[in-house]
Amino acid sequence: MTTPYVPRHDWTKNEDGFFAWEDGGIMDNIQDCIESLGWNPEDEIDVEIGGTQVSGIDVGEVYNKKWQSPIGTRKYNKDAFIIIKNQSRRDLTKSQPLEEFKPQHKHDSD
Repeated sequence: MTTPYVPRHDWTKNEDGFFAWEDGGIMDNIQDCIESLGWNPEDEIDVEIGGTQVSGIDVGEVYNKKWQSPIGTRKYNKDAFIIIKNQSRRDLTKSQPLEEFKPQHKHDSD
């Protein structure tokens, strides 16, 4: 797998002083997962964050900051997770009905 283009802002240190793209960094671990799955470098791969919530309520200018957030504020749950999707291998065919339906047990209707 070739090393992807890394924007300059990804080389800045995080709060813990750790680079995302360095050996053992989060992006290095994601790349290792992708390689272990046997996906091709040409595949369209999306990396997303799950376990988040966005405030959808307009609370106005005076609100309780402990319990409420302004509209559009994103919060990350303590159990947030990373989703890795391979869009190139996604099966978009719809399920088909059975040609011959033979249930193993009889269904009694009223």
